[in-house]
Amino acid sequence: MGKSTLKLTGVYEAWGRNVRSGRLTRATGVEAPVLVRVDESAVASPDLLLRLREDARLLGRLQHESVLRIEHITAVSGSVGVVYEGFECASAARILRVLRMRNQVLPARAAVEAAAAVGLALDEALRIVDGDRAVFHPAPSPEDVLVDTAGRVKLAGFRVSRAEDAPSVPPKGYLAPEGGAAPPAATYLVGALLVELLSGESPPEAAADPERHEAAVRRALIRVLARPGDTPGEPVVAAIRSALAHDPTVRGGPGALGKKLRELAVALQSPGLRAWAPGSIPSVQRFAAPASDGRAASGPLPLLAEETNQRPPLGAGQTIAPMDGPALAEALRGGPGAPLPDGRASSLQGASTSGPPPELAAELLAAAPPRGAAGPSPVGPGRSVAGPGRSVAGRSAGPAVGPFAGAPAAPERSAARAPLPATSTGIHPLPPRSPGLGGLSDPTAPAPHAHTGAPPLDIGPSARRGPSAAGL
Repeated sequence: MGKSTLKLTGVYEAWGRNVRSGRLTRATGVEAPVLVRVDESAVASPDLLLRLREDARLLGRLQHESVLRIEHITAVSGSVGVVYEGFECASAARILRVLRMRNQVLPARAAVEAAAAVGLALDEALRIVDGDRAVFHPAPSPEDVLVDTAGRVKLAGFRVSRAEDAPSVPPKGYLAPEGGAAPPAATYLVGALLVELLSGESPPEAAADPERHEAAVRRALIRVLARPGDTPGEPVVAAIRSALAHDPTVRGGPGALGKKLRELAVALQSPGLRAWAPGSIPSVQRFAAPASDGRAASGPLPLLAEETNQRPPLGAGQTIAPMDGPALAEALRGGPGAPLPDGRASSLQGASTSGPPPELAAELLAAAPPRGAAGPSPVGPGRSVAGPGRSVAGRSAGPAVGPFAGAPAAPERSAARAPLPATSTGIHPLPPRSPGLGGLSDPTAPAPHAHTGAPPLDIGPSARRGPSAAGL
């Protein structure tokens, strides 16, 4: 019986710089598109590959519409590569980055729908247990949340835990106060994801002290309520607050939260994923930052300002800035349901604006500085937010951790990333924005190309059998 072969065709920037697109040919001759996520921190030793392939068989039992299916585990240039089913998508991390560079936000309903899908996927994963092994997700951050042009959401990055495994280090804000992977901890992760999708900033870090933890959650909710355009409304804010509660017994399971968020999303007036994604995801996939001479750049998407300590350029007439503490206090003194200042209610066509919940408004007013008094910034320690010409700093993603804990470390590699050749990026200039709710498409624009046309990569010793194929 022959072996399956994998041919890599380029870098899939729409998901991440460590993702490759390719074609997987089964021993039966059936060929299918795939995405290969490479973990450069894990050396593809024979023992590790054997263990991960055993885990992949258990992960194969996870069948859910919002889970990106694993096809195989292989070696890619000496590192571990996870072969996923093909999915023409963009990661939520890239979506947030592109929208932020355009001074836009993800519609509230789209964000709530995405978090609901993740909650339901996590609930299904927690049901799969085999002896001392169990399926779990270490942190469903935006890097693992994928959205396609039809508005479908799929979650990648599931793993198998063993009793002897060392705990993984998740991104900033994606760890419940008690830690672990129990259902209440998974619910906490869904709440953290929703905070980031709505505010565009990292969720608050959990604190051991309940009072300090609740204060951090309140600051996060301030950022959610201060977003330009549509606000998620009182029921969604209450659901986030419950999901991020310090007491695990208050949170419930991720499935219950997912179902609740799905119901709450229907009541929101902003575009949902089905309405927003067809006109926006292709534009996000082929987005290129403008070059200094005004032409579209052909290199990879630049890092965020927090990652480079540089401010992204603002477009002409784009002066909307996050609301500071005193300004938000003034809005709150207008009473629950009062519109936010600076005309933000009209920044999204057809969007609705609502005030914070009454009980939250009372707490925020009590904590807000009096008129004319200086106070700490509501965006948390180490951060600064200003108006036009703003700067945002202090975000830390924490230690970089690959998807496989316990794997031997690879030799140290350079952190510098060379830009891809201009002729192989597959990135097109940004089309004109069409009117409507969040629409970014142009009917005359070329079809999106989410990956580059880079030559096939060497994916291990077996690649020597042919110029672009590797035995799995």
